[in-house]
Amino acid sequence: MLRFLLVIIGLLYSFASYASADSLYLRLKHSVQSEKSNWYNELSWYYQNIDLDSSIYYASKAIRNAKDYRQNAELARAYGLQGKALVFTGQLGEADEYLDSAIFLSKTNYSVTYLNALVNKALILENRGLYDHALELYHLTLKLSDSLSLMNVKSQALNSLGIVSKNLQKYDQALKYYEEALEIRRRSGDLNGVAFILNNIGTVYDILEKTNKALEVYNEALILNQELGNTIAVAYTRFNIGVINTRMGDYDEALKNFNASIAVAEKFNDVTSLAYNYNQLGSLYLKRNQISKAENYADKSLKISEESELLGVLVQNYFLKSQIAEKRKEFKYSLNYYRKFAELRDSIYSTESKKKVVELRHAYENSRIEKRVKILEQEKQLQKLQLEQNEIQIRNRSLWMMLFLTGFILIAGFSVLLFMQVRQKRKANSLLAKRNAEISAQNEEIKAQRDALSNFNKQLEAQNIEIEAQKDALAEQRNLATRQRDKIYHQKLNLTDNITYAARIQKALLAPKENFAKYFREYFIFNQPQGIVGGDFYWVCEVGSKVVLVTADCTGHGVTGGFMSVLGISILNEVVLRKEIVDPAQILNETRRQVIASLHQNKSPDDNKDGMDMTVFCFDKPNHKYAFAAANQKAYVVNVETDEFTELLGDNMPVSYYNELQGEFSVKTGNYNSKDVFYMFSDGYPDQFGGTANTKFLYKRFRKLVQKAAPLTMNEQLDVFATTFYQWKGKYDQVDDLLVVGIIVD
Repeated sequence: MLRFLLVIIGLLYSFASYASADSLYLRLKHSVQSEKSNWYNELSWYYQNIDLDSSIYYASKAIRNAKDYRQNAELARAYGLQGKALVFTGQLGEADEYLDSAIFLSKTNYSVTYLNALVNKALILENRGLYDHALELYHLTLKLSDSLSLMNVKSQALNSLGIVSKNLQKYDQALKYYEEALEIRRRSGDLNGVAFILNNIGTVYDILEKTNKALEVYNEALILNQELGNTIAVAYTRFNIGVINTRMGDYDEALKNFNASIAVAEKFNDVTSLAYNYNQLGSLYLKRNQISKAENYADKSLKISEESELLGVLVQNYFLKSQIAEKRKEFKYSLNYYRKFAELRDSIYSTESKKKVVELRHAYENSRIEKRVKILEQEKQLQKLQLEQNEIQIRNRSLWMMLFLTGFILIAGFSVLLFMQVRQKRKANSLLAKRNAEISAQNEEIKAQRDALSNFNKQLEAQNIEIEAQKDALAEQRNLATRQRDKIYHQKLNLTDNITYAARIQKALLAPKENFAKYFREYFIFNQPQGIVGGDFYWVCEVGSKVVLVTADCTGHGVTGGFMSVLGISILNEVVLRKEIVDPAQILNETRRQVIASLHQNKSPDDNKDGMDMTVFCFDKPNHKYAFAAANQKAYVVNVETDEFTELLGDNMPVSYYNELQGEFSVKTGNYNSKDVFYMFSDGYPDQFGGTANTKFLYKRFRKLVQKAAPLTMNEQLDVFATTFYQWKGKYDQVDDLLVVGIIVD
């Protein structure tokens, strides 16, 4: 089971222990402006385990301040923290750019910032299924951190290699990496790091079906994270325990753990965690034979994994969807999803990736041997220096002894001098013979080591030749991928040009604004498609003394909505202009009839239900009367003199096939005067997500906005509606096409 990405995300959290938020805020407050970059970075790092939005906010502040004061070190660190936090939210593309900037600024001195950025860059590659490239970065990080004695970074690299080894089913090797990383964290007293690595070790025991051992390790990690206040890490551990609960048949306990993990993921917008939790809930409900719930959660997980390019959970979702289709006896869909599962699985877990792990392990061991050889060479040089010093000392002693004997001969005579010289010479020869024997033994040992090293170098040369061949193959694959990327880019550019041209055609089909100025005293139109083209449109014409005004919201948005809007405009031209039907209810009935006929809709559940929601007004200007009808929509009328607010409700059925019992549309009539302002709109404005809590704008808030804007001029009202919308939307994406039309008839 592919649970490894949740464990990888755990690696990204800080293993270090930092000061409290209060003390950091205090230091930030009392620091000069040029020192604030450091404290912004400290706060960003602090919040990465607590509140990702705050972490991103302080990293952005650090980036701006570091740029102002040209502080490259702090700027590189801020880029790394920003990229690291964005990985949590699933924004891998933006994270990649920030991490590249961090690597570029810090690569000259191989700092901790540089090595951390390499680890996080490798994590993005791993999330995208590019294991070979990820392994190269992990190995580079391990080699540099080892040479610079940066033990914390070395532990992170070992932990990452353990994760990759586990994903490639090298479980014994994964445990070896994990245990080496865990020992470093225990020696340094880093409880955060201990907790995260324990969590990873638990996943290996779980895969090896050592359930009791896995639960023991998970519970130890859970207790540590709860004591340390690591909310997100607690959620990941509970997810892993929930997986074991599911396999053991304890579904109620599993649901409790998954729901607790989802609550944290939703709070911090952790899309990767959400994708895995939804997938596990889908599997759980499938085991309970609750097929609808299983499919609902499988679809949620599939959507997230496809949008965020999370290949690990995507391959798991394809397999789950295949099982669900098989349960429903939809064998065609089951086979289709299983083929997708098999293709993606094979591309991720290739034999080449497994070989790469073995090669990098050998490279790591070789670097250790090279260090040992360097130590032996240094010891050899030291021994050589000691021997030279000993020879000098022997020569010096011989010289002094000769001088001594010379003096003694002068006193005691030539015979005594000769006797002493012979005796001294024998002692010197004996000592030299002993030293020579020791040197000969050492030379033999060094020669044996040199021969062993020579053989090992030959093996390395053979391996290097093999690696070069593999690099050539990889280069060819990379060139092929580049050509394919360029081809896709040009296809996308061509498609975008076509859609842009379609938008020009759609705009030409909409009612000219000159007609609004001709038929109404004042007006404004706020039309904002979600994409280049949209499904919301407006239409106006004059038939005799009456003016017909229509707004519509077609099924879907983008190109599909654009096609439906062209169909709607064509039908309205036929119904109103040619047949001269001006009664709003009859316009809706006839438009619905032609939509059903054009799209060949019937009562079949598999048939398309495409259509549109529509609002129609007919203004009898000489008598100051209006007629209103709507399909799944409403309209507002505000009298700016009396503040009277009128809500006109349409019928709850669309302009398309609804059901066999669908009836005729109803019409409402009324009088109006020069103080009445009419508002027609689609559901794009009320349904927009935004604000501080990322909730819908809703009709209640929209109604208050209408009442607030009604007394203003039409240009001012357009400004109010546009400004309010963009302020509410903020950083979030627009969810639907948007149309608001306001008019004063006379």
